[in-house]
Amino acid sequence: MKRRNLGVLFGSRAARGKAKKVWSEYKARGLHSGRSGKIVSNPAQAKAIMFSEAAKAKARSKVRAR
Repeated sequence: MKRRNLGVLFGSRAARGKAKKVWSEYKARGLHSGRSGKIVSNPAQAKAIMFSEAAKAKARSKVRAR
């Protein structure tokens, strides 16, 4: 993935942290897909998982902030 400002992409600290965690898991060949649990080898699929997890983390942080 090209180096970009993660704050612009994800918006919250929780989302940035989750995105970094998922991407580093992918790079270490430790990222597993959903229900099947197979190891993710496609970077596009890893990015999709990363954005999905970051959106969930961002939503959780907004609920906690209330």
